[in-house]
Amino acid sequence: MNMEDIILEYVCPSMGCIMANAMNAAPISDLRQALTVGTLGDLNPSPWVFMTGNCLGLCAYSYYTNDPFILAANLPGLLLSLWLNHGAIKLQYLELRTRAGGGGGGDNLLNNHNNNNIGGDDEEALDLQDDSIIHGVSTSNNQRTMDEQRLIPPEAMIFVSQEVKLYRILLVWSSVLIWVGWISPLLRTINSSIFLTRISSGTAPEIVGLGVNMNLIFFYGAPLTSIFQVVKTRRSSSIHRPTMYMSFMNATFWTGYGFARMDPFIIVPNGVGMILGIVQFTLCRMFPKGEGDRIPIRGESFDDDGLMMTKVNTGHDDYNDNDSKDNQTGGDVELDDDDLEFL
Repeated sequence: MNMEDIILEYVCPSMGCIMANAMNAAPISDLRQALTVGTLGDLNPSPWVFMTGNCLGLCAYSYYTNDPFILAANLPGLLLSLWLNHGAIKLQYLELRTRAGGGGGGDNLLNNHNNNNIGGDDEEALDLQDDSIIHGVSTSNNQRTMDEQRLIPPEAMIFVSQEVKLYRILLVWSSVLIWVGWISPLLRTINSSIFLTRISSGTAPEIVGLGVNMNLIFFYGAPLTSIFQVVKTRRSSSIHRPTMYMSFMNATFWTGYGFARMDPFIIVPNGVGMILGIVQFTLCRMFPKGEGDRIPIRGESFDDDGLMMTKVNTGHDDYNDNDSKDNQTGGDVELDDDDLEFL
């Protein structure tokens, strides 16, 4: 075995394992910050769904091809992707629940709990009104809160968008693995149809590899789904820089390994990943970072140019007499209904 074979068959996949795990771990710090603040901000959680499907499919592919490098590169990512997705689910639920509570943060969530119970009566509504008065919320704001609650369908509180995407891709991969692992071999054994008897036992890696190819292309290209928003706002905030860098390096090493094994299921998706990485890098150079790229604190809003317009008092801070005096002596500015509609 010459040096070229050693580099392509051992060095490249070893570096690919490191890059793959670094790529999967890239969003950790930003998600931790988002969980601390309580909002996703500009974070795009869509790639995390495809990360779960990609890692799950590649773990299965490593089993059928007896490739330890692929397993080492994707098993940690599978576990990590579940944490990333559940973090996004928690934040999406919190944001939706806060909207249902009128944007009042944690205090309103507690105060509006009885109002959201099924079968609530007039007495519960009066209790909610009393609580809102105690916490300094006007009756008109409380009425607007109840109006906003009616606009949110109940099913939206049961499954948030990230949750729906995650379970859809898990359902797809569960169906694929059940088919190649159990149903297809069983049908071949009992000769249930002429067509299935012509399928050899070696088709399982091809089926799983094809699914991984499609999944991996979606994963690499997921940040580009917001390309029109990037061009419109002239901000590339939806493209996560650390993930972009790690994805490009990861795709580069795995493309080299794919050529060493002459495996099209490794070459094609990672080659596409390299191209998409270059496209994302070009977008980031054309539309550099703005102020809107950081995760906003709850209540902040930005205009289309990424400049902070205002910070609205969301009522998340504890209400006490001192805060009331500060508000009366030039503290937080209280906005009327027209201002809130503008924001």
